[in-house]
Amino acid sequence: MSHRDSPIKKNKELKKPMDIMNVGFVGVAGGGVPKLIEATGHTFTQNGGYDYYAWTSTSGGSITISGYAVDVLVVGGGGGSGYDSGGGGAGGGVSLSTNYTPNDGSLTITVGAGGTQNTNGSNSSFDGHIGGGGGGGGNSRLRASGGTGGNSGGSGGAGNTNTGSQGYSAGGGGSGGASGGNTFNSSNYNGGSAHTSGIRDAVSGGGAGSNQNGTNGLNHDCGDAGDGKYISQFSQFGESGYFGGGGHTNSSTANYRIYAGDGGQGGGRVGREAWLTTGFTGLANTGGGAGGSGAWGNGGTGGSGIVIIRLIP
Repeated sequence: MSHRDSPIKKNKELKKPMDIMNVGFVGVAGGGVPKLIEATGHTFTQNGGYDYYAWTSTSGGSITISGYAVDVLVVGGGGGSGYDSGGGGAGGGVSLSTNYTPNDGSLTITVGAGGTQNTNGSNSSFDGHIGGGGGGGGNSRLRASGGTGGNSGGSGGAGNTNTGSQGYSAGGGGSGGASGGNTFNSSNYNGGSAHTSGIRDAVSGGGAGSNQNGTNGLNHDCGDAGDGKYISQFSQFGESGYFGGGGHTNSSTANYRIYAGDGGQGGGRVGREAWLTTGFTGLANTGGGAGGSGAWGNGGTGGSGIVIIRLIP
């Protein structure tokens, strides 16, 4: 439908009810640009006098916007955690733009999936705004050389660990990568490095959040996960308005004691304590990083991202 056509007229021609979830028409005030919204694949909600269009499925969707300025939040998928008490996954990158005028025409919405074991999450995007996928956590390698380093991602690579039987040196956490955004974008937040001091005495680094570095493992303490970013305009979404929290990990000592910490605020998950357990999946539609696995367990999957548009009346 052209933005110059009346939806009411078209409705009469089609002789069926209008789909108000997919088409909105406010009209023309003072000879200005007609206000039109056409969207697919979204969920529509209203809160505090604002209309919200949210894309939560990795199938994505599209939107055509005419006559409106908008606030746009784009969050990438969280990183997966490493195997065998490996590093926590990093939170997905967060891009926020306020009072933005979208380009003309139908605009594609992409929602990033969370990364699987030791892999980055996928990017989310809208009209040039990108939330980068969080970095995957480094793997632990028992009885081998140093663990693999965390991947780089939209909000920093996760830390890694090594529990080599010969006390090999542990690898470092990955570095952050940029995300696109006008008002705020998360970048250059790094994952924590692992630490080993002897045979079977090692700890993982924490996954970076979209607003905070992960910390390094030290002695018997695993690194903390970084917190995500709080976005007040979208506080009814995410984890009470937080997005892109890093995944925590656990630590193992010579006596096989296991300590697991909390995930970063914004969908990051806690590390596993029990042996042979898969790391927890990051919270869906927050870009949260996966929590570290238990000893000998598989790495977890990061939480999916999200794209949200708020119309400015």
